[in-house]
Amino acid sequence: MKKLMRAAVLLAAWAVLLAMSAAAADIGTGTIQVNTYLRVREAPSTSAAVLGKLAAGTEVKIQGVEDEWYVITLADQTGYIHSDYVDFTPAEEGEDGAEAVPQAETPEEQQAEEGKTEAPCVQQQIVDTACLYLGCRYRYGGSSPETGFDCSGFTSYVYAQFGVSLERTASGQLNDGPAVAKEDLQMGDLVLFRDTRVSSKGASHVGIYIGNNKFVHASSSRTGYVLINELSESYWSGHYVGARRPLAG
Repeated sequence: MKKLMRAAVLLAAWAVLLAMSAAAADIGTGTIQVNTYLRVREAPSTSAAVLGKLAAGTEVKIQGVEDEWYVITLADQTGYIHSDYVDFTPAEEGEDGAEAVPQAETPEEQQAEEGKTEAPCVQQQIVDTACLYLGCRYRYGGSSPETGFDCSGFTSYVYAQFGVSLERTASGQLNDGPAVAKEDLQMGDLVLFRDTRVSSKGASHVGIYIGNNKFVHASSSRTGYVLINELSESYWSGHYVGARRPLAG
């Protein structure tokens, strides 16, 4: 049954692709349906090199279909994600098969649109960039993919890609940007923790919130690499000290 459903989705995606002009970039959107993250391959094969990783719940633009793989763009590179782990939604079309034409906005809608900032887009980019380094090894004092990361080295490196300079330590990053209530967390916010057994500072660990109650971080020398955890896990919920929003600072 699962194979039949997947085949139907792929067939629908192909139908949309054939119905649209060759110049059109996207045939629909996909939502990543995995527990942690999904590898993006440079070719439609599980043996192909990994270009990066997408966190669970991430939405991506689908640009085509090759066999059982969807074609996407990741960091300006063509990548492939397996359809088994993607919830595909075709692009909207009009009744005659042409793309739906957006209705004209009211003056109020135009004013609201003009008042929007680019923050949500940048926040998504920060999350996507952070997730590129999932699996990168942990190293105390490390601050690059080549040397490995510690927790604050990881967050500093990711934010530096967007021209934002953070303090080098987790305790220092507790001052990077205004405080954010836990219920108001947004993608890209810094989430900070303190293990009172090993530190008397305000914070001893930091990660980047990616949505859906999850955060990505260079975990520890024990786990050994960059990974994703949930804020609700007993250890992290018990040692949570707050969040900061550097983009608003």
